[in-house]
Amino acid sequence: MPFRFEEADGTVEAGLKRIGGEQIDAALVAIRSRELETGRIVHEVRRRGKAVRALIRLVRPEFAAFDGENAAFRDIGRSISGARDSMVLIDTLDALAGEDDKLDPDAVRRLRRRLAQPPEKARPLRQVLDECEERLVAARVRAAGWTLTADDWQAIGGGFARTLKAARTAMKDLAKTGDPACSHEWRKQVKYHAHHMRLLRDVGPGPAQTRATRSMALADMLGERHDLDVFMAMLAAQPRRRGDAEMLERLARLARKRSAKLDSKARKLGKDLFGEKPHKLVGKWAERWADRARQEEMA
Repeated sequence: MPFRFEEADGTVEAGLKRIGGEQIDAALVAIRSRELETGRIVHEVRRRGKAVRALIRLVRPEFAAFDGENAAFRDIGRSISGARDSMVLIDTLDALAGEDDKLDPDAVRRLRRRLAQPPEKARPLRQVLDECEERLVAARVRAAGWTLTADDWQAIGGGFARTLKAARTAMKDLAKTGDPACSHEWRKQVKYHAHHMRLLRDVGPGPAQTRATRSMALADMLGERHDLDVFMAMLAAQPRRRGDAEMLERLARLARKRSAKLDSKARKLGKDLFGEKPHKLVGKWAERWADRARQEEMA
C-alpha cells in the first residue's frame, strides 16, 4: 500500500503499524537481494530508514517508544553511511571536474583514487549489511506492537507542528549565520516535513502532493549543499603535494560557486514553503482532516 495514512487503516495507530512495517519490509528485501549493486542497497536501506523516522516523528508526542525507535533506525543508517559518504565525494568530484577543462586530469585522477580507498579499519560492507538485517528483523517485530495514546488529528497534530517549527527555525538560523550545520539541520527538518505531507495525501491529495514535491526539491538542494560542504572540508584536509595545490584550489572555488547558487535558490523556495506562521498551516491541515472525517460519517 502507499506511503500514506488511508481511510482503510481505521485508526492512526493501525496506519502507523502498516506503514512502518511496509518500509522495514522493503529495506529487508533490498538487503537480501542478490541482484542490486551494493551502492543501491545502501541507498535503499537508508531511504527506508529515514521514511520510518519521519513517520514516527509525525506521531512523536503520542508515541512513547519514539526515542528508542528513532535511535535504532538512526544507528542503522549511520552504520552504513561510510559507504555512501565516499561515493558522494567521488560523485561531487566528478561533477565539479566536468565544469573546468583547465583542471590537471592527472591530479584529479590521483585525488579520485585516494577517495576510493576504504578506511584502514573499515569493516566489510556485506558484514555490516548482515548486521543491519538482524536489526531490521527485530524492528519489524517491534513495529507490529507499536501503540499510540491518541487517535485522529490528536495523534499527529503535535508532531506535524513540531517539525514545521523546527524547519522554520533552522531556515532563520541559516539566514543569520550561514553556518553549514544550520543548513544540514534545515535539510533534515524539510525532508521530515516532505514525508509528512506524503503521509497526508489521502486528506488533501492535490495540496499535499504539491507541497511534498516542493519540499523534497528543497531538501535535495540542501542535500547537495551539504555534500559540497563535506567536499570542501575534505579538500581543506588534503596535503598540498606538488602538482595538486592548484587543482585543489580550483575545485574549492567551483564548490563555493555552486554552493552560493544553491543557497540563493533554497532561500527563495524556503520562503514560499515556510514563510507562513506554523500555526496557520497546522490549522489548515487540521481542518482538512476534520472535513474528511465528516465526509466519512456522511457516507
